[in-house]
Amino acid sequence: MHQTSRILTAAAAAALLAACSGNMSSLPTNTTPSAPSPSMRVPLNSPFVAYDEHGHASHLFLTRESMDKLRKNAGGQASTSGNLTYHGGPVQTTPKVVLVLWGMSASDPEATILQNFFSHVGGSPWQNTTHQYYQSPGAALCSSTSTSSYCAGNQTGQLLATVTDTSSVPRRPSQSNVASIASKWAATYGHGPQINYFVAIASGHDPSGFKTQWCAFHSSTGSGSSEVSYTDFPYSTDAGASCGEGFINSPGTYDGVTIVGGHEYAETVTDPEPNSGWLDSSGAENGDKCAWLKPPASNQTFNGSSFPVQGLWSNAVSGCAVSY
Repeated sequence: MHQTSRILTAAAAAALLAACSGNMSSLPTNTTPSAPSPSMRVPLNSPFVAYDEHGHASHLFLTRESMDKLRKNAGGQASTSGNLTYHGGPVQTTPKVVLVLWGMSASDPEATILQNFFSHVGGSPWQNTTHQYYQSPGAALCSSTSTSSYCAGNQTGQLLATVTDTSSVPRRPSQSNVASIASKWAATYGHGPQINYFVAIASGHDPSGFKTQWCAFHSSTGSGSSEVSYTDFPYSTDAGASCGEGFINSPGTYDGVTIVGGHEYAETVTDPEPNSGWLDSSGAENGDKCAWLKPPASNQTFNGSSFPVQGLWSNAVSGCAVSY
């Protein structure tokens, strides 16, 4: 495995936070809470995690510049965090996606790409990398062909619905704004960790910290039977190269749509209620550990269609992979 794929230490994570801002003001929330379990199962200084006022964890996908700085601060040394470990919560054994187009039409280029991606990802070798992870304490990693009900799922037909939300989009949508949109559609399509409400936000509406520190994040809202897992996905191409434009292809204008979208999708499969699923000791999930590394980032074929995607962390090989 390429040396740069080794994940960062918690000390380097703290260094990035200090270097970027000295506080969390440009992250989805500026709250530093006494967060309840399971949110406190990662270090409070993890650059991958921010918290809302209710203690819900938001798991951030850092920009290329932020990840480069983090890796530089790590000094190129091997990680002490190792593989992902299970924290007792759910994984998506039957993953579904409700693609919510907030303020954009279904014919928008990013909307079209996302619909195509989620229509093809199920059953792909790339997504099968998530299948090894489970929601059964004490279990062994699931084999690539396991049919056990506690393994992360890789079924076909995962796009449950695409919906257009015509409600007004704030100039800078907050985390609570996006959580409310996800919860609204959960009243129609269902609650619980198995459905990812993937909220794609129209161009020109930039949440605080988007482009400069992070590209997207996933989180959950509510509790118990009303829990809703969701992804906050600002308009990726507005961020240019910082969030993936041209990372794999040339000119690669829309590379970031499926690199970033796939990252959040795969992390939601293995940790739909952050941070109760699969993470390492620095707070990194399966996407973070392989973010912005080329190889293995490449064009991958999903059921006859090609998409630019990053690698995902595989405990089975203790490294980044695009299949299992």
